[in-house]
Amino acid sequence: MDPVTLALILAGGIIAIGFLGNYLFERTGFPDMILLLVLGIIIGPLTGLVNAGAVMPLAPYLAALALVFILFDGGMVMNIYHVFLKVQGLLFSLSLVLGLTLLLQRFLWLILFFVIYRFFTHCFLERFWVGAAVLW
Repeated sequence: MDPVTLALILAGGIIAIGFLGNYLFERTGFPDMILLLVLGIIIGPLTGLVNAGAVMPLAPYLAALALVFILFDGGMVMNIYHVFLKVQGLLFSLSLVLGLTLLLQRFLWLILFFVIYRFFTHCFLERFWVGAAVLW
């Protein structure tokens, strides 16, 4: 069978099953994408109705087509006002966490610098003067 014909038959079957899944989703509330995934597992690996070797040359095209369908479905369901409200809260939280992290980092560097400065200046100066006194 010609690969283009096989791709069109598969795409038509996927679209028909998608419409059926959407109808079942409206009737039962069960997500249609889950139905499509389970149906793909049943048709492919479990029953062997579709030969994996015959479909592999079409895999990049079918993957792109599936991605288009999934993104289109997600875009149709998404509420843009809800997204903007969530993004504002997320930006506030991220800026608060970033600010507190930078403040804590500066404070810890200050403490570390103070401890190192005090340790090295006292130790080296005392050792220097003790060494100078012994050599005198």
